[in-house]
Amino acid sequence: MNKNNFLDELKRRNVYKVAIAYGITAWLLAQVASLAAHTFEAPSWIMKMIIIALIIGFPIALLLAWAYEMTPEGIIKTDDLDTEVNGEDKRIITRPRINNLVIGILLIIVVGQFIYSRSFVTEASESIEVMPNQDHSIAVLPLLNLNSNDENLEYFSDGVTQEIIDELSQIRALTMIAFTTTIRYKKTDKLNKDIAGELNAKYLISGTSRIFNDGDSVRISLELIDTKDNDKRIWSDTYNEVMDDAPNIQIKIARQVAKSLDVEMTTAEKSKIDEVNTTSGEAYRLFLLARSEFFKLSKEGFRRSIETLEKVIEIDPDYAQAHTFLAWAYSLTSNPWFDGHINKPIKELNEYVNPLIERSLFLDPSNSDIFLVRGHQKAFMDGALRDAKKDVDFALDLNSWPMVPTTYCMCIVVSTYVALDDIEPAADMIEMARKLDPGSVFIEWDAANVLMKKGKYQEAQLLYSNAAVTAPVSMFKTFLGWNLYHTGQYEKSKEQLLKTYRESELPITLNVAYLSNTYFQLGDVKNADKYLQELITRDASGEHHVNLYIAAVYLARGDKDKALDYLEKALDQKNWGMALFVNLDPLFKQLYDEPRFVKIRRTIQYY
Repeated sequence: MNKNNFLDELKRRNVYKVAIAYGITAWLLAQVASLAAHTFEAPSWIMKMIIIALIIGFPIALLLAWAYEMTPEGIIKTDDLDTEVNGEDKRIITRPRINNLVIGILLIIVVGQFIYSRSFVTEASESIEVMPNQDHSIAVLPLLNLNSNDENLEYFSDGVTQEIIDELSQIRALTMIAFTTTIRYKKTDKLNKDIAGELNAKYLISGTSRIFNDGDSVRISLELIDTKDNDKRIWSDTYNEVMDDAPNIQIKIARQVAKSLDVEMTTAEKSKIDEVNTTSGEAYRLFLLARSEFFKLSKEGFRRSIETLEKVIEIDPDYAQAHTFLAWAYSLTSNPWFDGHINKPIKELNEYVNPLIERSLFLDPSNSDIFLVRGHQKAFMDGALRDAKKDVDFALDLNSWPMVPTTYCMCIVVSTYVALDDIEPAADMIEMARKLDPGSVFIEWDAANVLMKKGKYQEAQLLYSNAAVTAPVSMFKTFLGWNLYHTGQYEKSKEQLLKTYRESELPITLNVAYLSNTYFQLGDVKNADKYLQELITRDASGEHHVNLYIAAVYLARGDKDKALDYLEKALDQKNWGMALFVNLDPLFKQLYDEPRFVKIRRTIQYY
C-alpha cells in the first residue's frame, strides 16, 4: 500500500475523526479531572494516572477505529463489512451527520471553555490591578471607643472598623483604603481634607462605638463625608443592636453607603454582602478580640489569639472566618521567625491545621484566603512548593479580596514565589498588595526580601528598618540585623541583634545564628562559639527548624560539608521552613553547585 492509499484508507476507516474526537474529549476530561482533584485535594498521583491512561488510550482508540466499524447492525470488523450499498460506502451514508455534529459540539465546548477561562483569569487579574477609582475612594477611620473607662474595649472599635472595610470592599465599584493604613489616624487631630489628601480618598467614614448593658448591646454611630465638597455630610446613622445582631451592622452600612453614592451592586455582590459570618454576638466579639491579639505579633498575642479563636469555634462551629484565621495562626506558629512559634513537631501542628482548613473550605470555598493558608501549610509545613503555588495562583484567580486576614496573607504568595525563584512574579504581587493595603508592615518586609534576593541589599535595608520601626517585634528587628551583616556592617549588626536577643524570652534562631556570625566576622571566636553552642543545645532539645541556622553558621565559617550535614538533617526532620531561607540568604549561594545541595533543593520541589 503506497502512502496516498494508506492516507485514504485512514480517512475511509474514520481514523481521523476518531483521533480528533478522542483528543477533544480527553482534553475536556483532563480539565474536569484537574478541577475535581484541586477541589477535593486529591493526591497528585491520581491526576498523573488519569493523564497516563488518556495517553495510553489514544493509540488503542486509533487501532479500534482501524479494525472496527459501527454500523446499524452493530460493531463489526472492518474487513468483514460489506461497504457497498448501491455503489456507496455504507459508513459514509449511515453516520456522517452524527459524527460531524458530535465533533462540532465538542469543538464549540472547547473554544467556549477556553474563552471563559481566559476571560475569568483576565477579569480576576484586572480587578486586582485596576488603579483606584477616585470617584468612589473611601477611607474608614478607626471608630472612637466611647467606653473611655475601659481601654480594653479598643479591640472592639478597631475590629468593627475593619469589618466595615471588609464588607464595603466586596463592592468592586468602591476603592477602600485598608485598615492597616487608616489605623495611623486613630485619635488624630488632623483635618478631614488633610487625611483625605494623604490617603488619596474622596470620602471619609468616621464615627463611634460603644458596648453597654454588660456587653449585651452595642451602639455604632457613623457619618459619610465628601471631603471634595467642603466636608458635606452625605449620610449619617446610629445603629442600636443587641450583640447577637452586631454582625449585621456592617451589612446595613454597606448597603446604605452604596445607596448614598448611587452605586449599583451586581447580584453577586448583593449576595456576598448579605452573607452573615456568624449569628452569635459572643463569637463575633471574641473573633475581633482574637484578631487584635494576633496582630500584636508577640508570643503572648499569638497564644491569646489561638485560645480565643478556639472559643469562637466552640461557640459557632460554622464561623468560616474563625477557622481560616485559626489555621493561619497555627501555621505561622511553625515558623521559627516568630516569637510565638510553638516548639512542636510539624506533624503534630499539621494535626491542628488540616481539619481547620478542610472545615473552612467546606463552609466558604469561595474565600481566597483559605487557599493562601493552605498554600502556606503545603509550602512550609508539607514541603510541597509546587502544590503550594497551585493554591496561591488559584487564590489570586478567585480574587475574593479582602477577607480576613487580607494582605497579611499576601506574604504567603511572595514567600512561595521567592522559594521557587520566581522573583519577578513575587515583585508583581508586592505591587498588587500595596494597592490593597499600603500600610501593611508585612508588605515592606516582603519587598525587602525580594530586594535581598536581587542583591539590592542597601535598598532592602531601608525597608527592613521601616518594618522594625512600624512593628518593633523580634522578626523585623532580626531581619534588619541580618541585612546589616550582609552589607558588611558587622558592628551595627551585632548591636541590633544583641539588643533584640536580650529583649526576647526565647530569641528566634535566626537571631542567634547571626549573632554567632557577626562575632565570628569581628574575630571574637569565643562569643561566636557561645551562640553556636546555644543553637546545638536547642537542636538537641527537639526544637524544630534549628538545623537550618546551624548550617548558616558553618557556611559563614567556610565549612560546606558541616553545613550540608545539618541541611540533610533538617530535610530528614521535614523542616520545610528551610525552603524559603536557603533561597533567600546569600550565604547559601556557595552551595548551589554542590551535588548534595542540588538534591536537597530538588527534594523540596525547587525544580
